[in-house]
Amino acid sequence: MPVNPIDRIAQTNLQLYGQLMDQEWSEEALGLVANAYELALGLFAVQVRPNRKSFVSHLVGTASVAATQSDRVEVTTASMLHAAYTLGDWGDGKHNRTLARRVVVERAVGAAAEALVAKYTNMAWDYQTAEGYLARSARMNEEERTLVLMRLANEAEEWNDLGLNFSVKGGYARFQLENVQAVEALARALGHDPIADFIDGAFKDHASTSVPSCFRNEASLPGRVTPQSPLLRFSVRLGSEIEKGKVVRRSTRKVLNRLPLSRKALAT
Repeated sequence: MPVNPIDRIAQTNLQLYGQLMDQEWSEEALGLVANAYELALGLFAVQVRPNRKSFVSHLVGTASVAATQSDRVEVTTASMLHAAYTLGDWGDGKHNRTLARRVVVERAVGAAAEALVAKYTNMAWDYQTAEGYLARSARMNEEERTLVLMRLANEAEEWNDLGLNFSVKGGYARFQLENVQAVEALARALGHDPIADFIDGAFKDHASTSVPSCFRNEASLPGRVTPQSPLLRFSVRLGSEIEKGKVVRRSTRKVLNRLPLSRKALAT
């Protein structure tokens, strides 16, 4: 498994595609990454991170880091879609892994990548957990190592571009020295020194750099940007309503209520 330095974490699809072409990925593999990006665009079109960076940029960045540490396409595509089941907008306001959603993800990136997304979704993660993984790092199987790599890629992306200084999220215990050191040690134990080096440097940069208060967002959770176009807002709502079947039910009720005959009479 090749391990490449992290010179720059891609933030756009074009930067990621350029990185993968430089790494000489096959056209078939590149096509799967493009599929993952297109699906991510739809699921996270109006979502932003706590620091107001677009959620899609975060997903691209996570995939970018993963691709520096593994040449398995399913690892990169799963990293791109790692939040699909927990935060993706599937049109019904629900966040879970249904059969229909599994089919969508599998068609885009294959069954192996979908399985990684599902297991990542159910994977516990905090810094006590990181220390637990570290204690048994030599005994971890390939799947566990892959899932931890995806988590480490996500952690590295959190630190990119001083990102944690632009919201209150940077004050979480998760991002303080003791916990960061545990994550760095885990990354090194699994052979991902570039991730550990990146997080170490980013932590120091965060500690020594302040950002203007006008850029700092008080939100600690991802948010949404509401489209300004009334037509677009309507189309988004309509799509959700149709998916839940409410449009049909409401229309039927309206028609029945306007008829002079009672529902009982209609039924007969």
